[in-house]
Amino acid sequence: MSGMVCHFHADEWSPGKHLADGAYSHVCERVSGHPTEGVWHWFEVPEPPEVQGLYGMAEELNLVQELPAAIAALRSGWFEYGLVERSYAKRRPDDFAWMVAQWGHTSLAPKRSTVSSYLAGTLGRLSSMAAVAYHDGKGTGRWSYNRDISWWSSMPTGPWTERTAWVDVVGDVDKASHDADAECHSYVSGA
Repeated sequence: MSGMVCHFHADEWSPGKHLADGAYSHVCERVSGHPTEGVWHWFEVPEPPEVQGLYGMAEELNLVQELPAAIAALRSGWFEYGLVERSYAKRRPDDFAWMVAQWGHTSLAPKRSTVSSYLAGTLGRLSSMAAVAYHDGKGTGRWSYNRDISWWSSMPTGPWTERTAWVDVVGDVDKASHDADAECHSYVSGA
């Protein structure tokens, strides 16, 4: 950005004054011919930085559309990560099973990198693209081993008070139901 022509006078050039936030402040000194009488001021803002899109497996599996759709299928509000994973797994069972075969799942065996960490990371990238919204919160039920866990919402978001936890939908509130983990077994192949 090195200057602009006034929108109302094709022969009036303004080099602009560079501002600290990267924008430029422009002035046309003519006092007539603008929507209001007097000197005309306007801003030129920089283009936003290009947000890195999804690539590789996330692109192949169309996660830019599939993960927001999985959240939208849960209705409105905020949803604990496990509910989003379950929604995605039920919508795209073959793709989810393939990812479980690649990385595993904590319901099969404790691991550091799992399909859950991959999908949560991809949701994080989608959040930076404003495709979904993120909030941190407490894990419940089978996800309670995570002191902090991601919660997700479609855009635009509703209030944080409208949230649904894994235990609200699945139960999984006592040791026996947590150990059985029947709901997680229903969508994770081999669990």
